[in-house]
Amino acid sequence: MNKTKIVSVMLLFALTLSACRNNTADTSDISDTPDTSADISDISGTETELTVYTESMATTEQVNDTTAPVLLSARNSVRLNVGDIFDANEYISYIDDYDSSPKLSLETEVDTTVAGTYETAIIVTDASGNRTRKSLTVRVVGEDESKSSPTPTPEGFTPTPTPSPTPTPVPETLSFDEFKSRFASDPSVEFGIDVSKWQGDVDYGAVKAAGCTFVIVKIGTYHKGEFVIDAKFEENLTNAKAAGLKVGGYFYTPVTSEEVIRDNADKICEALAGRTLDLPVAYDMEQWDRFQQYKISLIELNELFYSFCEQLEQHGYSGMLYNSKNKLETVWDAKGRPVWLAHYSKETDYSGDYFMWQASNVGRIDGINGDVDLNVMYPGRYDNG
Repeated sequence: MNKTKIVSVMLLFALTLSACRNNTADTSDISDTPDTSADISDISGTETELTVYTESMATTEQVNDTTAPVLLSARNSVRLNVGDIFDANEYISYIDDYDSSPKLSLETEVDTTVAGTYETAIIVTDASGNRTRKSLTVRVVGEDESKSSPTPTPEGFTPTPTPSPTPTPVPETLSFDEFKSRFASDPSVEFGIDVSKWQGDVDYGAVKAAGCTFVIVKIGTYHKGEFVIDAKFEENLTNAKAAGLKVGGYFYTPVTSEEVIRDNADKICEALAGRTLDLPVAYDMEQWDRFQQYKISLIELNELFYSFCEQLEQHGYSGMLYNSKNKLETVWDAKGRPVWLAHYSKETDYSGDYFMWQASNVGRIDGINGDVDLNVMYPGRYDNG
């Protein structure tokens, strides 16, 4: 029987999350990279930062937890040399709905002082005893195997030349016209882009002439404990509005605390300085590698998003949630707030609510030299009143 735990959220939230994801205990089908659709460090660049969550939020309520921890990613196999240190935490990422520190254990031990193949499993257990299991093959090789001698060539034998390595394929770019043609059957949709310093100088007159109607501008990021304005924020906001484009914003953040995220929301509003936005400001959090290091539960993670939106609303702005299809299905509950879906595909099978879809990160449009993210918006799904 599961023990009753004290948690910092209403029971209704937990039931919503539980209904939205697969609770199968044996998740052996999770691959090394579970979400190839869109799981990126930043919408238009690369940011990585570790900020450990340190404070509790909200009031307490008793609930009975029957949901196993969620695996965000996991390796199927690992290769080590004899004598290497084996830390299972390096090869898995997980989170629990209530427990901020689920316990990790191995089904069978791995002895890295002895060469061999070890078939084991990583077990993640929350405070109520709910368990998630992920099988793992650990191959420990000795010096002879890791530095094997070349095979002698028999006399008279002509070896086949070693082929050159196949170069990593470069994603095919997507023109804005081709992107728009995908939605030709729906005249109600609008097409847009999201931009940051990575796009450099943007000619918004040319962007608008190409058929773009909206732009999501990066406002800033929280980096090494500081709120940092994007180098092109003012220029992008001013010029996009001057060109007659609808404008929204986004803010990239690591895992923080309620105090920090509310302070960041205040700084966003200071940067906007009362200027009107046509679209919300997106909360963009995508640091999923070894997520257990943050010591935060699913409920607490979602509360950070709610706090961000609440603080924006105090200044007359609104928030939205940006994330990949995979994480929207397994981690997030927007609770009716607008969702900006990231899923790099010609079609999406995401079944949740969303009003904007980032469908490509290799788009090309007049007015920008290089790649840009392409988005489609469904105005009828968004009420900015």
